[in-house]
Amino acid sequence: MQGTTRIIPTTYRAKIPSTTSWPIGAQELSDALADVPQFEEIRLTFSFYMTQKAMLNHWPSMDVVRFVYRKGANALSASNDMIERGHLERQWSISISAVPRFERKRLHDTLLQELPKARAWLTLHHTRQAVGGLSFKIIWDKQKDILYTSIEESAETERISPHREH
Repeated sequence: MQGTTRIIPTTYRAKIPSTTSWPIGAQELSDALADVPQFEEIRLTFSFYMTQKAMLNHWPSMDVVRFVYRKGANALSASNDMIERGHLERQWSISISAVPRFERKRLHDTLLQELPKARAWLTLHHTRQAVGGLSFKIIWDKQKDILYTSIEESAETERISPHREH
C-alpha cells in the first residue's frame, strides 16, 4: 500500500556513526504494514545497541528488524505507577538496527522481500492477549550473507495475590 499518510510513531532514534545506516525508514515500513490490524498500536525505535554489540563482539549474526508483542504480568511487585503508565498493557513494537553503510542497499532490498512474512505474523497474532512476549526477527547472518526469520516466545507467570482467610 504505497503512499499512505499514516506513519508508525518513532519513540526513539539513536545517533549512529557515519559508517552505519538504517536499512529501512519509518515511512517505507509504515507503507508495508499499513493493513495490519494493530497498526495504530505499534511503536518504532531505531537502535544502535545491537549493532554496536555485534560489531564489538564480532557476532556472526545480528537482528536487523525485530517485531515484538509484549504484555506484562500483574505481579505483586507491580507498582501503581507501572499500572497507570500502561506498562502491563499489551504493546506492539518494532526495533530497527543500524547496518554497515556499504551493506545498506543490499540488505534493504532483501528486507523488503521479508516484510510480507512480518505482515502475516502481525496479522496472525493481532488478537493476542497472553502475558509474556513474542517476537518475529529478521536476522542477518553475516558469515552466510543471508537474511532469515526467527520467532521467539517468552512466558511470564501472572501472579495472583494469595487468598487469606480471616
